[in-house]
Amino acid sequence: MSGEAYPLHHHQNLESLGDPKFLTDKFRVHFTKLLHSLEEKPEFEKDCFTSSSTQYALKEYMTILNTQRMMPLHFRLHTLGSLESYISYFDSDMIYESLRSYHIAVELIRSETGGHPEHFPALVDMINVALDLAVKQLQFTLGEHQDTDHRAVRRVFDLAKIGVPLLSSLFSQKKSRTTKMLRTLTWYSLLRRLDFFGKNKETQSLLVKALEKYLDHIRPMLFMAGESIVAPKDSQIRRVNIYLEVDLSSPDKLPTIVTDIGSKATYDCILFPMSRFLDEIALDVKSAKLDIKTLKKQKSDSPQIRDLHYLVHSGELIMKTLLIRLRHGNRKAVSNTYVILETAASKAFLNSRKSNHVAQSELQEEDHVSSWSVIEYSAGGVSIESTDHTAYVSSVEIDSMIGLRWVGEKTGQVLGFVRWYKEEKNGHQRMGIEFLTVPCYLRRAVTVGRRWIVLEEMKQNKDRPMRMWFPESEVEVGMPFVIESNQDHQHCYVDKILRRGPNYSLALVVVNTGEEDVTEEELDVDWSIETGEFSEY
Repeated sequence: MSGEAYPLHHHQNLESLGDPKFLTDKFRVHFTKLLHSLEEKPEFEKDCFTSSSTQYALKEYMTILNTQRMMPLHFRLHTLGSLESYISYFDSDMIYESLRSYHIAVELIRSETGGHPEHFPALVDMINVALDLAVKQLQFTLGEHQDTDHRAVRRVFDLAKIGVPLLSSLFSQKKSRTTKMLRTLTWYSLLRRLDFFGKNKETQSLLVKALEKYLDHIRPMLFMAGESIVAPKDSQIRRVNIYLEVDLSSPDKLPTIVTDIGSKATYDCILFPMSRFLDEIALDVKSAKLDIKTLKKQKSDSPQIRDLHYLVHSGELIMKTLLIRLRHGNRKAVSNTYVILETAASKAFLNSRKSNHVAQSELQEEDHVSSWSVIEYSAGGVSIESTDHTAYVSSVEIDSMIGLRWVGEKTGQVLGFVRWYKEEKNGHQRMGIEFLTVPCYLRRAVTVGRRWIVLEEMKQNKDRPMRMWFPESEVEVGMPFVIESNQDHQHCYVDKILRRGPNYSLALVVVNTGEEDVTEEELDVDWSIETGEFSEY
């Protein structure tokens, strides 16, 4: 751990806080052995058994440490700094225990020093370190589509309520401490609001990189219940100010966007004025779009165009994610209904032609253990969950295409896209799937070295270009292929990629009326299935 992580080194008479009798030789040896075992493990280790045993050892040690509230402060900080390097092993319990340990350290300083103002900088430094760790842990868990531990959020709230009121008492030379705490709290709250459960790794990285540029345009304000709220004039462009509100009494409630904040706080809360933040993003996006238009007119191939496209995409994504979104369509709870998932798009396409309903009596043993319970259902999609570790989907990716076989009373669509994914605990997963509702034909397609089952969308009118779904992402513009149907060969090529997901591509396809690009001998395909039309998923 770096010197910055030892804030008490700069504060006299604080490192000795605590009772030395709790730091026994047995406890020192316990810590040394734990650290040695962690150092021997490769960073990329993903073995479930080993990870579980490592997590258990970490939690056992931290639980013991946290029961000793008077453990010498310098040793507690050394422990927390050393273990932070192994954050990849932290589960929700470890996240909670580490923040709890920082909270214990803060309370020790407050109680042993009598809350004297000369120790405020030490408290703020300590809370800043804890909040930094909270942000790292939150970003890691959300990035892995794991649910946030509400106990850990509660600890962050408790630390914020201690730290923020101290900031106004610090001297002007302590401005860096003030800025750091407010910036970290802003970062933590934005991460909770941004809903990483519906974003893939690339999009997450893009959002994080873009947000860092605009964080300083947000100045959070803490209000306790009953306090008068004096709102700053925050907006440059908008007539109505927009705020991100964090309810400090409800750690399970995500930050919400509000415009009416009232004159008095009805509960402990932090308000983040968002108007200036959103204005700056909107101005940058608008300017980038104009620059792109100018460069295209100049027919420039400058790498700057790519950077500008990233800026537009990330900026619009931030605004769309943070602003209020309404759900469309009626949703209702469903019971005694299950689905069996097929994550390979090629098999999902093929199975989509079969019956999309399976009777309980027809289920095989492997189907029973891999079925997911339906939570909510609508015409547009379905929310499902699994609490059985044998149904664990380890390779699910946001926006991947997925197949569904329905078990029970409800019969729904049989193809869809993963729109969000959440792992609340080990073996407990939830998933949101948006149905593919476009009527399609099932086709056989082949090109040199590859063969597919593809979906050809039914044309609403004869002038509409042919749109086709391929069960893989490696489909390129200009690729020739042949559609086979009843001994006839239709030679085509990919004209444009409209959409590309982790395991599929949607393309505009043109029938080649010129010379054939693929010969009969090159095809050499033996098909054992029949194609046909289905009008509904």
